[in-house]
Amino acid sequence: MLRHIQSTRSPAILTDSSEALAAHPLQEMAYIQQETPVRYRINEGMVSGMRVPGKFYVNERLKGLIFDELAAASQRGGQGGFLPAIKQIANVAALPGIVKVS
Repeated sequence: MLRHIQSTRSPAILTDSSEALAAHPLQEMAYIQQETPVRYRINEGMVSGMRVPGKFYVNERLKGLIFDELAAASQRGGQGGFLPAIKQIANVAALPGIVKVS
């Protein structure tokens, strides 16, 4: 069963499904899937050359911040500022020699 959640600080997220988040305007969000209330999966393809999926854990208090930084970087077009944590996880998943999950 697919469950849709919306936080005031974070983008809409589809949970309990292997489907991507195509409804959200941020292209990167299409690769993020919530697996549990605190665990998220970054599916292969978010970053070119990803060899494995990425996973990260975040509590309710920090969830808005992590998705806000991804949104801000997307609005900048990836220019300037720092690389969001989610993108860093995806980049590690593209490194040679990585196995199973980033």
